[in-house]
Amino acid sequence: MTGFVRLGDVVNINPRGVPNLELTDDIAFVAMADVTEEGVLHTSRTRPYAEVSAGYTPFQGGDVLLAKITPCFENGKSCLVPGISPLYGFGSTEFHVLRAGSAIDSRFLHHLVRSPKFRSEGRRRMTGSAGQKRVPTSFISDYRVVLPPIAEQRSIAAILDKADDIRKKRREALKLADEFLRSVFFELFGDPVANSNVLPEKPLVELATVTTGNTPSREIADYYGEHIEWIKSDNLNTPSHFLTKAVEGLSEAGLRVARSAPAGSTLITCIAGSPSCIGNAALADRAVSFNQQINALTPKPGIEPEFIYAATLFSKPRIQAASTNGMKGMVSKGALEQVCFICPPPDQREKFVGVFRKVMALTENLENAVRESNTLHSSLAQRAFQGQL
Repeated sequence: MTGFVRLGDVVNINPRGVPNLELTDDIAFVAMADVTEEGVLHTSRTRPYAEVSAGYTPFQGGDVLLAKITPCFENGKSCLVPGISPLYGFGSTEFHVLRAGSAIDSRFLHHLVRSPKFRSEGRRRMTGSAGQKRVPTSFISDYRVVLPPIAEQRSIAAILDKADDIRKKRREALKLADEFLRSVFFELFGDPVANSNVLPEKPLVELATVTTGNTPSREIADYYGEHIEWIKSDNLNTPSHFLTKAVEGLSEAGLRVARSAPAGSTLITCIAGSPSCIGNAALADRAVSFNQQINALTPKPGIEPEFIYAATLFSKPRIQAASTNGMKGMVSKGALEQVCFICPPPDQREKFVGVFRKVMALTENLENAVRESNTLHSSLAQRAFQGQL
């Protein structure tokens, strides 16, 4: 079969029914948290059939599980269920289950639903209220794709598997670099939360100047422009150690009524929709302005920016302990200034800073490699599903 086909004609979407099972039989169970954003079933467990026979989504080995709810769908949560024992299972009701028919290869199908075009169109077709939007079954059923012969599909899937493996290995290398940085910090200074090395401690106000951001009036359009980036919490809540680029900026007039921080400052989320986001931090490698959800720590003379950032990163529980512990969570400027950080001798801090700079240089190269591998994979996927590979 070659040419455009509807997925609903070659895929059984959300198939129902399982073979006759005893209520005491063990069944594989997959929660949303068991599926990674990299498209892997990280773990599964077994539960008695009696516990999952009602209210969960049935699947079997070889099926594709696709998250349908926001933000899991947009983030890429999906997996190809491997050969599992027992063969049948149940999962979260927020999964669509896709069972490949005889005309489509299951690995090809999994790569298809992870492709940028499929995810972009699925995002536009979501229905429901904010925070509860879902990809409808009709979108998947009506989605049209070029479907080459099975042998060619398997060859395409093998190529995309290899490209995906390259991406995964480079992301793993990034994680190892982060783990190495953490291990060096703990080896030199011990656990900064418990202060296991019994180092001197100082309130943050003695180590850095704390500045709370603000939002220039939205009623004055001239305050917004491209003179300086205006950072929000999203620019901190990423795997990167440095601030990501802001999508919005301020004009010179806006900067005069805003608050800013120089390069070398650490920015921290101090007001968040979730208490777990309190204390998220990133290092500024350029001067920026920022909103009222964020506090900036600008090191005092003699205190290394890299040390302040790392101490903030690894002392997150101390910062969270200063929160009001409300539903959203908030750490005031005054409370943040009184949070105590360890303060090792300058020679020990300088030793860590030297390692930090080397790791950041390596990380920059790895991040460039990840971006290149992402671009390669996206290009291959686009060509594959347009019949050009």
